[in-house]
Amino acid sequence: NKIRMLFCCLAFRRTADTADASTHKDGATVCIPSNLHATNSMLLHLSSCAAFHGPLVAAVLLALTSPSQGHHPVLNAFVEHPATWTKGHRALHDEQVDVTIGIAAATPRALEDLFWSVSDPTNAAYGRHLSADEADALTSPRPDAVPSITRWLAEHDIADVVFSPATNRLKVRGSVRSLEAVFATEIHAYNGVAGHPVGRGNRRILRASQPLAMPPSMLSDVSYISLNAHPLGRLLAAQGHGKQHGNESKSNKSSTVDSVRDGGGITPAFLREWYGVPRQTSANETNAQGIPEFYEEAWTDKDLSTFFNKYMDGDAIPTLVTHQVPSRDDTEGQASAEASLDLQYITALAPRTTTYVWSQSGSNPFSAADEPFVEWAEDILTMKQPPYVVSLSYADDEEHIFAASEAYARSFDPLLMKLGVRGVSVFVASGDDGVAGQRPGLRKTNIDNKSEWCKQHGPQWPTSSPYVTSVGATMLSKLTDSSGFFNTLDEVVCTSSLGSAITSGGGFSTQYARPAYQDAAVQGYLATRNIPPPSFFNVSGRAYPDVTAFGHDYIVVLNGDKALISGTSASTPAFAAMITLVNDLRLNAGKPALGFINPALYRLQAAYPLAFHDIITGTNAAGMGPAMPVCDLSFHAESGWDAVSGLGSPNFPVLSQLLLNVEDVLSDTKVLANVPPLSNQQMQEDASGSVKTLVGASVAALVGAVAVAAAAVVYVKRHARKAEYCEVDVNKGDTPKYPSQDKTAASIFTIDDEDEEVELTEVTLDR
Repeated sequence: NKIRMLFCCLAFRRTADTADASTHKDGATVCIPSNLHATNSMLLHLSSCAAFHGPLVAAVLLALTSPSQGHHPVLNAFVEHPATWTKGHRALHDEQVDVTIGIAAATPRALEDLFWSVSDPTNAAYGRHLSADEADALTSPRPDAVPSITRWLAEHDIADVVFSPATNRLKVRGSVRSLEAVFATEIHAYNGVAGHPVGRGNRRILRASQPLAMPPSMLSDVSYISLNAHPLGRLLAAQGHGKQHGNESKSNKSSTVDSVRDGGGITPAFLREWYGVPRQTSANETNAQGIPEFYEEAWTDKDLSTFFNKYMDGDAIPTLVTHQVPSRDDTEGQASAEASLDLQYITALAPRTTTYVWSQSGSNPFSAADEPFVEWAEDILTMKQPPYVVSLSYADDEEHIFAASEAYARSFDPLLMKLGVRGVSVFVASGDDGVAGQRPGLRKTNIDNKSEWCKQHGPQWPTSSPYVTSVGATMLSKLTDSSGFFNTLDEVVCTSSLGSAITSGGGFSTQYARPAYQDAAVQGYLATRNIPPPSFFNVSGRAYPDVTAFGHDYIVVLNGDKALISGTSASTPAFAAMITLVNDLRLNAGKPALGFINPALYRLQAAYPLAFHDIITGTNAAGMGPAMPVCDLSFHAESGWDAVSGLGSPNFPVLSQLLLNVEDVLSDTKVLANVPPLSNQQMQEDASGSVKTLVGASVAALVGAVAVAAAAVVYVKRHARKAEYCEVDVNKGDTPKYPSQDKTAASIFTIDDEDEEVELTEVTLDR
């Protein structure tokens, strides 16, 4: 019998890496695998032994098919996706793995209630931001939660456990063997799909291939376990179309309206001129701003110095503070488009403000905890005084990330709220893929299937979160009617249909309800005529973007060359830097920083619309690049808030003064009345310093009757222009050429006809 049982044990060892020998009450040796969930594949071997040792094997079978005491499968296994992750080999049992366990707050509503109070300019608590300890106290776990989980882990030889009160996560390090035992699961490597837009390179993460188990008494204290969670977020690729060498003319260097329209590129001087942003001559010493750069994203001092020498007219190189996350390596050598773009433009508009750069260029490919979002959030939240403004150029397909690991995705919401109660404004790019979004599951198989690709709106995350400020992108329109009565040079929605490398994202979340601060504005938009049917999008969802700014053809110095870059990851740091300037004004006046800014923006736009340039032309029907389908259903720009340009782009001279005094402005109509009521023409001229709306009138006397007729003509032509503009085909001869056709321009890449998009870099957080 012992010999027969030995053969059974050998059969076990063929299907499990480890097996523990124990002794039955009758003295027979029994092989029992250490991993209960690995037993299914072994039951056949045991059954074949039953003929030799029936009663003993029956007992073993009963033990293996019954949950162990206190262990019940309660969490799903990691869900692989053929477009993103594929299952690889079993993890080595002696390999050390980092795992995080999210711990639930004892009073989850406490943080959110205070978040809304300190963010509402009409609330008495507005601007009363908290210290790190005060914010952490709002999310503290149940008193026995962390000790009980720590004891449970220690029983399985896992003693390397650290709790972070900033992020409410237990950081656990242990061997694969111990982790498989404590969670009664198996751990496998999952390999990222090479070449897919969710990442680049050969990434690997370790995840549970079987459901995880834990004592039921601990379930209410655990919000997520990283072993079954998809990493969060994708880097929005900074899209580039070309680089130019040689000397620049004076007009190109100053980036006038005409040179930008002809493809010359946007510079800091142009942004200041167009939006009426003053040069920053000094900064409040307590003010700061920041950008996180994940994975292979890198920048160089040399490029930043060259950029400032060329385009900043004598401004000194800004003060930078770099934060390197432990266990991650900086990318050596070449700078990347995203990091260079973010850094050069957030510092260009606020050059004298200290700028923090979180460098998380490397990855942890052999870890179960590859989560730079949370690592960055922990670092900034533990600072005594975090930067007051943060710009994030990261996104993921909302449907995909919530289907894969909703609990993990939602664990980021409290971190955003914590930043808000600390006084931090978080700005997030609205996405570069238009109304359809990224759709990782469709990109490989249905890119040419328009009906499948466009059948439903695809919102993006975390820009769809109600706890961030979502920023869209605009570009300059062409002169649609050069001989007409009314010629326009307005901003329009940035779209690949007009030659941009990207199409600005915007729409409605399927995961977050519409917050109160935007309800009135969104209800007005839903009443307009160009709204898709309710089956296409979630009518009651959080709507985005909140604001917009130029996002097409930014001039960036990249590895010593001049590159033209487009994306909402261009508009986002530019808009964020403008809020840094407003914080300067407030801090100098003895007022708190703005913090979460959305309630103030929506209230100000309703009370004083001229704080924003209203974007009325364009859609997000197209995608990223001309190869993507152009959807029949999409969101259109309209007067007031809309789902492609938000409230509009900033009229900085007006918006900055209103935000400086926002508490008084929104509580006292007399204060509002003292703000100079600019006319539309004054707003255009004062804010941009250039003629954005050219009114050509007959030299004949404009008597009353003619004036009335002219007004009617303006109205009709404006709407006709809007309709005509939406039908412009990039392949037609009258379409403006983007990028510049200057003979000095050279292609960065050799592009095949089948290429889906032209890009400098595309990196994802989940790789």
